[in-house]
Amino acid sequence: MSDLGPGESALSRAFKAFVADDGARLQAVRFVIVGLKSNAVYYLLYVLLALAGVGPKTAVVIVFVFGMVYAFWFNKAFVFRDRDHLNWQFVRYMGVYIFALALNLVLLEWATTSLGFSHFLVQAVLGVVIAIPIFFLLKYFVFPSKEQGAVGP
Repeated sequence: MSDLGPGESALSRAFKAFVADDGARLQAVRFVIVGLKSNAVYYLLYVLLALAGVGPKTAVVIVFVFGMVYAFWFNKAFVFRDRDHLNWQFVRYMGVYIFALALNLVLLEWATTSLGFSHFLVQAVLGVVIAIPIFFLLKYFVFPSKEQGAVGP
């Protein structure tokens, strides 16, 4: 039998629990701080690569590889205050960022070829849009609290 109330989805219950959790909100604030700084660096790197003649998709891949390693340590130590050994964390983290990269590439291609937007504009917007699922995947899949337990290997 489900603990969900009438008309309540598991997603809405999870969202309510997240909003009520002071620690989760603080993590979200720290994630935004790290994300703003990181995305400014990533976007600058993207623009420099594009202006140097590197294609938009290749530039995105280069920036994601750099960002995946760079941001892992900031997210682990500062955002989620995780002190555990690496175990499967970096593998999970890479999985999250590979998913984010694939999503980024698909949306970049669609928005530039089908909708005709500038890749500079699209990449700036995607940096924000893709950060949302990344936060939740990092919080609940890569760096879960002891109470949550790890998901996966």
